[in-house]
Amino acid sequence: MILASLTDAVVAAVVAGAFSILGVVVGAVITLRDTRRERLRERERTLQETATRVLARVEKLALALRSRNDDMRDNEKWLLGGDLDHYAAAIAGLAGRGGRVEEHWAVHQQLLPVLGDDFDDLEAARSILETLRSQPIGARA
Repeated sequence: MILASLTDAVVAAVVAGAFSILGVVVGAVITLRDTRRERLRERERTLQETATRVLARVEKLALALRSRNDDMRDNEKWLLGGDLDHYAAAIAGLAGRGGRVEEHWAVHQQLLPVLGDDFDDLEAARSILETLRSQPIGARA
């Protein structure tokens, strides 16, 4: 009798301990998943923000070209270089995600010649950026 109640108490303690450990593991897994999701969302926001900044810079550069304002053109082109660096870093933060991330990289590559005074693809890049920044990162055209 004493052995049976002692065995029941030990079994109950082991079961309670196992469920406690299971609760900790499940909680840790949920926290890890939520943390990863939040990091991904933050990286997606960063990419959208930098894409918007690049788009604004491209629009200012296009205005400078239309108005034939060489000083403004040179300034906006110089500033575009820094914006493209931030854009590349934001794209790299989502490497391997596919979808729109690859399209963002293609726009980045399309805009690089602008830094060397080749403005042929400026309007096409502007148009693509306008579309990309308004759509979710994981989506495809």
